[in-house]
Amino acid sequence: MAQESLKNNTALGLTLKTVGILVTIAGFVGVLWASGEDSALVMVTSVLAFFLFGPMIWRYGHRIGSPLAEDVLKTDQRPPVIYFRSFSQEEASHRFWQVIRFGNADPILPGYSPWPPMEQYKFNKLMNRLGPYIAIGRPGELLPEPGAARLYVSDDEWQDKVIGLLDRALFIVIRAGATPGLQWEISQVLSLLPLTRILLITPARKRDYKVFRDWLSQLLPKPLPEKLGDFTRLITFSKDGTPILLGYHGKANEEQALEPFFTANNISLPKRSILSRLRKQH
Repeated sequence: MAQESLKNNTALGLTLKTVGILVTIAGFVGVLWASGEDSALVMVTSVLAFFLFGPMIWRYGHRIGSPLAEDVLKTDQRPPVIYFRSFSQEEASHRFWQVIRFGNADPILPGYSPWPPMEQYKFNKLMNRLGPYIAIGRPGELLPEPGAARLYVSDDEWQDKVIGLLDRALFIVIRAGATPGLQWEISQVLSLLPLTRILLITPARKRDYKVFRDWLSQLLPKPLPEKLGDFTRLITFSKDGTPILLGYHGKANEEQALEPFFTANNISLPKRSILSRLRKQH
């Protein structure tokens, strides 16, 4: 069922994000103070504030203040960047304790967190410099997760809406997954767009990558590589379908790491002005 009544609350979201930041700072100060005073109670409270309560409040505020895709697409007429992922895998990975699971994984780009919510929060800022970053909203979620602006549609509208978005898309970002809905979306992407316009985020775990590789390679002119190597979580493709690994070892920033992809698609990444750096971004 389309969640038409779900609206962003910018003021409340900003307030909660500010509170979250203040709680995190207070927790950090409390840890420093408690380490010198040998106070176990203050130390435990401060650690929880720094690592748990502050970030959770900030994230909740960000979700409340996130704009909906309908509003974004009305005001931004540029071709959108479309993000596809598995709903169930997203829901599981966004649970806060999953920070531990992703702690040892390579991030997708230099300076990024390997934990998907924070990864997509930062990735959203980069993509919005090129066009509105849009994803289909997960059915039943009360608030959108950090990252792409969510477009909520009914089950009956979903497939037509996906095809409509693909017709307008600048390029496609796909987070690898194995659910039927995502597999259908990927099959549509492969049939409607050139492979060069696909940016693939591979799984953090090797066994998950193997499952995805075995499935997707059946649909590609050339199979995905068996191994990715360190500092390599992104894949794109050449015109003949050869997978291109976008490793970032030795790359200074996200722009350098993605330069081969942007060049192949004749995409110029706008420079950030001082105003845009200071402006609030969702």
